[in-house]
Amino acid sequence: MSNSNRREFVKMIGFTALSSAVMSETIAKAQRIPANNQTGTIQDVQNIVILMQENRPFDHHFGTLQGVRGFNDPRAINIKLPLSSGTGSTPVPVFLQPAGASNIKAGFAVAPDSNNLGGPADGVDVVPPYRVNPADANPGQMMLGLTYFAGTSHAWKNTQTCWNLGQHDSWASENGYETMSYMTREDLPYHYALADAYTVGDAYHFSLMGPTNPNRMYLWTGCVGNVSYLGAGGSDGDGYGPVTGNGLSPNNAYYVWETFPETLQAAGITWKIYQTSPARFSVPISETARATALPATTPTIPCFTSNSTRRPLRARRCTTTPAPARRSSAAFRLRRRPRRPGRPGPRACSPTSPAT
Repeated sequence: MSNSNRREFVKMIGFTALSSAVMSETIAKAQRIPANNQTGTIQDVQNIVILMQENRPFDHHFGTLQGVRGFNDPRAINIKLPLSSGTGSTPVPVFLQPAGASNIKAGFAVAPDSNNLGGPADGVDVVPPYRVNPADANPGQMMLGLTYFAGTSHAWKNTQTCWNLGQHDSWASENGYETMSYMTREDLPYHYALADAYTVGDAYHFSLMGPTNPNRMYLWTGCVGNVSYLGAGGSDGDGYGPVTGNGLSPNNAYYVWETFPETLQAAGITWKIYQTSPARFSVPISETARATALPATTPTIPCFTSNSTRRPLRARRCTTTPAPARRSSAAFRLRRRPRRPGRPGPRACSPTSPAT
């Protein structure tokens, strides 16, 4: 990332003038605000904010954080590392991922007993956890926090291959050496300050070992259509099963089960959506389709607006006449097709089986 692009990125996320010390002070200031503790019950909670950040595993950001189950996890699983002889294997910590032929050919592999890794001398080459040298990104650079890292594949097929039926031994060989990279406190001072000040969850994982939309469907609906009440119509009304890919269903149809915003709306609870990348909006709800399902005078339902694709979307309340509906790249629409005879109405998701 060039210096000019990095400056634009800093401006976009609102940290233009904030050094790490100032950012830490903002956290301290937030902690000094008295808690709303009127009743001492859940009724004191007035707002819930949920942030989804994708394509970064816990260890990539917090693997070196003290006290978490990161790279020093005493209960990390072992994998079977093949021996270089081609016959047999030996157990090693999961962090010593077999490199695979492509990484070895490209020079991104080391012997498992090198640099105090503790692996066997007769094991195949591995890709261990490593921090990218900031100077390799830009000469003279000292930290990686504002450097763009290309994401690895998160497709259903790739992640299932990496998982390898629970063996967890194909992450580097299938998805590349980048899977084992990590950042440190020097790279992410604000993230680490938040982790120091609040509770950090070190055992949260993505909902489904697959791409963006199914995981966002879990965020927005609690499932991927793996529910019992959809009947023969399936997840898209045309017989498709649980969702494991992006976009519309293979039947070129929208998915049809109820979403959390609908549930909140039915309960009289207001909600808003903030999105920082309008041009790449892929949350599985079509704002245009939703807007047309609302009366023109509805004053309480938040909708999207953006003055520029270079600025974050800001939520506001819909007070104007909704625009005509158009087909979007989103996978859901709230104004669904008429229900087929005999099909039950919308209900909250209650997954009955894994989405496999």
